[in-house]
Amino acid sequence: SAPSVRARAAAALARLFEANDNRPADAPQAFRSALLMRLGDADRAVRVAAAAALAAMRDAQWADVIKGDARDCARLAAVRGPKATAVLVFILCNAADPDDRVAAADALGTRDHDLELLALNALCACVSEPSLEPRLRVAALRALAALLREPDLDDDDAPPPAPRDALP
Repeated sequence: SAPSVRARAAAALARLFEANDNRPADAPQAFRSALLMRLGDADRAVRVAAAAALAAMRDAQWADVIKGDARDCARLAAVRGPKATAVLVFILCNAADPDDRVAAADALGTRDHDLELLALNALCACVSEPSLEPRLRVAALRALAALLREPDLDDDDAPPPAPRDALP
């Protein structure tokens, strides 16, 4: 199928920056921000084009992560920082492919969140939306459970147990 307008626009930005021999290391922030948002686009082809455009703007890490396949969200889960969390939330909320949305929910459940409130709100919205596929709602619920679980009692940071003679 023909690439979408959004995919063609992201690819055009990539060509623009690749063709510019004097491209600045600090490419215009507005372009970079728009492309970062497109990393969470509903369409995988747009995500790949945005990652390529960011690579042309000297932000190459995204091209190694966003490849337009079913493993994108798993690779995103390994990227540290709030940008990756935001991209996962965008995919969770917007992806056209239900498998991508489920993968985003699963990935959000494995992260130490820097945007925890954003992730929690998106996951709660998925759980509570009856029109969504049951497997997406279950994946969102699993992710919420992972984010909200109690710390392990064997955790080194857990307080020591009270002495037996101190118990009533």
